[in-house]
Amino acid sequence: MCCIFFTVTFLLGSINCPYSTIYLVDLGLEKKYNLSSLSVVFYGASPMSPAKLENLQNKMGNIFVQGYGATEAWPLITMLGKSDHIINTDEDRTRLSSAGKPVPGVEIRIVDEQGNDVASGQTGEIWIRGASVIKRYHKAPKETAEGFTEGGFWKSGDMGYMDNKGHVAEKYWKGLEQKVH
Repeated sequence: MCCIFFTVTFLLGSINCPYSTIYLVDLGLEKKYNLSSLSVVFYGASPMSPAKLENLQNKMGNIFVQGYGATEAWPLITMLGKSDHIINTDEDRTRLSSAGKPVPGVEIRIVDEQGNDVASGQTGEIWIRGASVIKRYHKAPKETAEGFTEGGFWKSGDMGYMDNKGHVAEKYWKGLEQKVH
């Protein structure tokens, strides 16, 4: 682990999915090594259990940031910042189930199978539009027609919901048949 030899302040990367982040504590690395230089641990790739995240925060402090992104909408679609990770109420705990709010310049719709917006808290497909979202698939007109709306939204295939405060929570990843925990 690089924190052993260097004064690392920021952990980021595709390997830093929730499971590898949880292993920091599950393996007792915070007891074995001095991780106090860490000021930000950025995680993503799948939702993290609020209970696991709360355990991480109790042991490592409020250093966590989550992002939801995709190749088609790089670098980020939503973000749950450090201040969003502060837990004082049950509502705060519930917020930890989300991937945060859309970053500036990104618009998200949660839609049913017919492309109609669903009510707050209802599960639907996550559609994304913004300057950072691709407009088409290169030399793939069929995939472009299937994957984008006429209004410029990319159909992510991911299933999720948006709460009444604009936090987006994923429930299913594209191509997966099981619920992600």
